[in-house]
Amino acid sequence: MKTILYTLILLSQCILCHGQKADEYVRRGLEMNIQNNHISAIEYYNKALSINPQFAEAYVLRARSKYLLVNYTGAISDLNKATGIDPEFAEAYLLRGRAKDAIGDNKGAIEDYNAVLNINPAYAEAYILRGRAKYALGNYQDAIDDLNKATDINPDYAEVYVLRGLARDALGNHNDAIADYTKALDINPEYTEAYYKRGVAKYLLDDYSGSIADFTKALEIDPDLSKAWYNRGLARKELGKTGAACQDWEKARELGVIEASEAIRQFCRQE
Repeated sequence: MKTILYTLILLSQCILCHGQKADEYVRRGLEMNIQNNHISAIEYYNKALSINPQFAEAYVLRARSKYLLVNYTGAISDLNKATGIDPEFAEAYLLRGRAKDAIGDNKGAIEDYNAVLNINPAYAEAYILRGRAKYALGNYQDAIDDLNKATDINPDYAEVYVLRGLARDALGNHNDAIADYTKALDINPEYTEAYYKRGVAKYLLDDYSGSIADFTKALEIDPDLSKAWYNRGLARKELGKTGAACQDWEKARELGVIEASEAIRQFCRQE
């Protein structure tokens, strides 16, 4: 997906013809964003908008700053103004969709992603975000359809394959999900969550040895991944390796997994 910096650069290309002083304030705001000083950035965008209240890009940039400061409603308010000024501003709809997702308004977010795709039907990120929103609503097949379109446009998004794998797992299509997690790992061999999710899918198919191998790989990358310790313990228990399972559950308990305590109580000898 686009990085914040990429988005800022993209938007900065649109700040011509709004008045030299307003443009200068936006330039300074962009510099503050790059330095992660979003509060100061907002102050500069405020100044730009006081000079030119029709500066749609300044509203979007101010909204991005508010979004990064977890002020989602403030971001949405700015983006409403931006789309009112420029109804064809795809990035404004995209960011508003993200903000709506962040406050749990997945249906509203989907409407914004629809608007993006009406403007630009080849916008891969909009398909990804719409797929994620549909997944959050439990519309798993619709999510898969959107993610298929995203991978058709750009086949190199590892995160998309993981999300599509989750949707396929939710539909019980674990073999297809495993294929997606494997594709994600082909792109990013250090993708911890892909190993973990593939391990879960293999466990659900009773491939306990394969599951253990994936949980182990995930733990090599992130030794504090508590759910991997717990689930590797479950897989080891299925193979009759109770001692090793208890060691995994003990580690999971140390890392805060509540279920691990019950597994230890039920299956492990207490000294």
